[in-house]
Amino acid sequence: MRLEVITNAAYVIAGGALLDSTPMVGVALILTGVLSALYHIGHTPEARRLDRLGVLILTLALLAQAVWPWWVSLLLLPAAGLLAWSLRPMDLYVAAAFGLVIVRLWPTSIPSAILFLLALAVAAYGERYEDTPEDMHYQVAHGIWHVLSAIAVAYLVG
Repeated sequence: MRLEVITNAAYVIAGGALLDSTPMVGVALILTGVLSALYHIGHTPEARRLDRLGVLILTLALLAQAVWPWWVSLLLLPAAGLLAWSLRPMDLYVAAAFGLVIVRLWPTSIPSAILFLLALAVAAYGERYEDTPEDMHYQVAHGIWHVLSAIAVAYLVG
């Protein structure tokens, strides 16, 4: 099994750790880990859409936890589904939302911001090899992305 699949356990573990304190984010992290693992097992377009949906659901859960009432995220869920299914670029939306949460929880969010920026840098390096997912550069970089981003989210709201 490839590293990019195994490291999704970081999301599941982090989500499980948050179930008592912030259940919405905990469940969203677990869902993200499962859907991402499904994508990384087969790299099919359908699984890619589910992976993206998991990330967007997690983003909406974070926004509901820190920025706005839960029902705003619920209202935005159909838009998240459309964006996930479109396969259009969404990284900017996710980074902007994470930035809003970071600012809202400042200054306790500083360690999460640092981890998230480090995770983004490692992921950007790995994306150079995304066309060959079996490449070890991609495997390690994307695996580090999974672990660091899971820790960043858990520390942010935990």
